[in-house]
Amino acid sequence: MSNYQIFIYAMYTCFIAGAFNHIYIVWQLKKYFKKIKNYNFDINSIDLFAENNKESLPKIAIFVPARNEGYVIENTIKRLSKLDYPKDKYSIFIIVDERELDDDVEICTKVIVEKSICKLNPQYGEDFVNCIEVPKYYSGTFGDDKWTFEKSTKGRALNYALEIIKHNTKWVNIDMIGVLDADGRLDVDVLKEVAFKRISFRSKILQGPVFQVSNFSQISIVGIFAGLELAIYHMTTLPRRLLSHKIQFLAGTNYFIDKNLILEVNGWNQYTMVEDAELALRIYIEKEIKADWLSCPEIEQSPENFKIYKKQRERWVRGHLELIKDIFKSKLLFEDKLNLFFKIFISQFRFLFDFITISSALFLLLFSHITPFPLLSLSLLIISIFIWDLYGLMYRMLSTYIDQNMTSKNKLKLTLKLFVFMPVMIFIQAAPRFQALKNFLFYRKKIEWYKTERTKEIITE
Repeated sequence: MSNYQIFIYAMYTCFIAGAFNHIYIVWQLKKYFKKIKNYNFDINSIDLFAENNKESLPKIAIFVPARNEGYVIENTIKRLSKLDYPKDKYSIFIIVDERELDDDVEICTKVIVEKSICKLNPQYGEDFVNCIEVPKYYSGTFGDDKWTFEKSTKGRALNYALEIIKHNTKWVNIDMIGVLDADGRLDVDVLKEVAFKRISFRSKILQGPVFQVSNFSQISIVGIFAGLELAIYHMTTLPRRLLSHKIQFLAGTNYFIDKNLILEVNGWNQYTMVEDAELALRIYIEKEIKADWLSCPEIEQSPENFKIYKKQRERWVRGHLELIKDIFKSKLLFEDKLNLFFKIFISQFRFLFDFITISSALFLLLFSHITPFPLLSLSLLIISIFIWDLYGLMYRMLSTYIDQNMTSKNKLKLTLKLFVFMPVMIFIQAAPRFQALKNFLFYRKKIEWYKTERTKEIITE
């Protein structure tokens, strides 16, 4: 067989393998999408369920780190106040940063939070909404009261809130801590599901899917692809691993953790670039505890444009690559280490499968006249149309979570746009990932955490 024939057959093989990979992804999407909110509890039935099990509903503290989040925090607090759960059984802690006073911000987060406290606490109780301000001097390390003026990170903010609550009389009544991004929209039923799984399965960590779709009408096509890219992962790999009780990194938001467990592992790591993933890994290594599946999804914003997308994904990828050394040094079995190494690669570089599939399809089309099976090449191209529609399919599946004011005509236009733009997106996905790999290999000492910028939200009533 000539080198030319070997190359052609390799193209066929690559395409067929990629096609089967996409078929598997679509099957997973349809399978797990049915599991979203796969129960029908009202507040009376969950209360009765707890009573029948001779337990009380768990008390939950929701932590929301929020530095420079004046554009979105008011809506977040309003949505949290409308969760379908007894108001005396959960409380909201907005964690602001004293350093925001030094930033050139149009709207101060702390001012907005204090206004919300004045509106909601007289109605729901004096401890319902709370504002915790991280002082400039805080070290960021849980249990360390030295004045070291460390950089502001999400882990640092969470640790300070944990310090404050631990020494407060409220701590005794808290069972779990939920973590939410400042622009997050929790499902109104999420705390009922947390209560059910806490009582039924003694769950110590729960992680739900995150859909970055709330600002689709304000962002570029790259931002839309970014949101759908994450949604595909959160409706395939995330539930599959959690439901099969495998180790799975946390997603940074829409997760709930047992209060005693977070104390036992000394809080969050303020220095890591992905404090959520590092926390899940550390808990597994030290306590052999894994997260359970939470079906209620959280809705939040997607990166506005390519620049913000690139920064966000580069941090995520590099942060996960940094975990490799922790896995390597751990006392985990070799099989577990290999599984985690493989998981990091697949989760951060799965776009390579798309690249191989689409590039081989295009090659077989362009050179179908010199391939041994021109009819087969044409047939494979036709099949690839369904592969190119992967992001359009995800968009249509999430349509109920996206802007309800969008007309059918605009939805069709966006679906076609996603279809045409699919090959370009493969190269856009590559940019932050290969940059992260380069930074990981050659600039490892220059680790820097940075937050994702938000788009402005219209204040809801």
